[in-house]
Amino acid sequence: MDQYVVYHADNPTFDGKKAASYTLVALVLTTSLGEAFRLTNHIDSPWWDNPEVDRWENKSYRSTSVGDIIEVQGEQWLCKPAGWEKVL
Repeated sequence: MDQYVVYHADNPTFDGKKAASYTLVALVLTTSLGEAFRLTNHIDSPWWDNPEVDRWENKSYRSTSVGDIIEVQGEQWLCKPAGWEKVL
């Protein structure tokens, strides 16, 4: 398992383009980008109730969505409408 660092766009447009600024919202212990995405989405309960998630600053945050970034092993990945794009 790796630590996935989840950043939400400060002014999301949900169009899959990189935003001007981001806020750290969570650290997630898991095995894939897709799983980190799933674990930071409200499904049956608030996503921060998932045991694999360490919510940043104990605030309420929206679900991870298109345009947000997840970092793992020093690489950042932008959530696209279908899949992920490495941020250079």
